[in-house]
Amino acid sequence: MSYFITISGKNAESVEVPSGRLIPIREAQSYLAKLAALIEAADGSPSLWWDDGETETSTELVCAAEEDIFEDRLIEESALGKVIERCESLHTVIRIWWASDDADPFKLPTVKNAAEAYALIQSDGSKGFRLAFVLQPTAERAV
Repeated sequence: MSYFITISGKNAESVEVPSGRLIPIREAQSYLAKLAALIEAADGSPSLWWDDGETETSTELVCAAEEDIFEDRLIEESALGKVIERCESLHTVIRIWWASDDADPFKLPTVKNAAEAYALIQSDGSKGFRLAFVLQPTAERAV
């Protein structure tokens, strides 16, 4: 299957991505469009899908971050790392999951800030686990 990344909340449209593009989730491929109402209810609206521009998924974005882990590069400097930091600063939710028949995009570990997200990515990625989590920044960290 594939990775998907959504960015949601009142400031979602203020998030700039260094590669790929953001697409309203309701205009995304059918798998995501069917989840739109549930993702918006859980994470806020608007909800945008981060399309990698190559696979009609977010897989290349996550794979690039995984490669950074294996090459001992800082995840914070990756495209994904920069967007996670921006989402935290804008108090915007980012949801990352591996879509498969047995995966539930609503039963994911929750992190509260970019540092926790980076630690989870580093830990799970270095063990070869699929990356999956929801960053839900706390109100105190909002800009």
